[in-house]
Amino acid sequence: MYPLPELLGGMLRFQFDQAEKIVSDLQAILDTENVPAGAFYWVPFSNRGKPGLMMAFSWASTDFEEGRRLLKKVKALGTVVMIWFLKVISSISSLLTPPSMVMDAGLRG
Repeated sequence: MYPLPELLGGMLRFQFDQAEKIVSDLQAILDTENVPAGAFYWVPFSNRGKPGLMMAFSWASTDFEEGRRLLKKVKALGTVVMIWFLKVISSISSLLTPPSMVMDAGLRG
């Protein structure tokens, strides 16, 4: 383990009718590109309410520009109908209280 003062993470919801292409294109990225170890992807399907393809994305590295670049690539995989992202900031006080969460408006564009 190593110290990580900030973590970028959140969820994207894509149109369900694009799910097959999105998953296939994501797999192609993972197979052909040198995806940094700081990236994490998790793709659950949801059939509650309106069906959708959710994608969790987190970036555990201090190079936030690279994390934003990868997030932009993921957003381009399909039509995003919902996006929720946080930059989690931890500090020595997080040993006593939960880390504070700050909405990063720069990730919406």
